[in-house]
Amino acid sequence: MSHHEFVTSTQCNQLTFFYDERTRKLSEIQEFLDSSVIEKLRHSIHERTYVVLGGDGLFVHVAKLAHQDEANILGINF
Repeated sequence: MSHHEFVTSTQCNQLTFFYDERTRKLSEIQEFLDSSVIEKLRHSIHERTYVVLGGDGLFVHVAKLAHQDEANILGINF
C-alpha cells in the first residue's frame, strides 16, 4: 500500500488518524471523527499515537510507520 492510498486526517494534539478514503464505511468514519469520542481520546492520550480507522491491511501498514516514528498505535476496526 503506497502512502497516497490512504488519508491522514488533521492531527489532533498527539493523535494522527489514518483511514482509507475508498472504504464503504467512509460516512461512519467521518461521523466518528466528528463525535465527542475524539475529544475524550485527546484528553486521555498524551503520547504520540497513530489511530487506524479501518481493517487489518491498513493497520499493518500504519504499524510499520508507527514503528519507524516510535509512535503508539491504536486500531479501530470499522
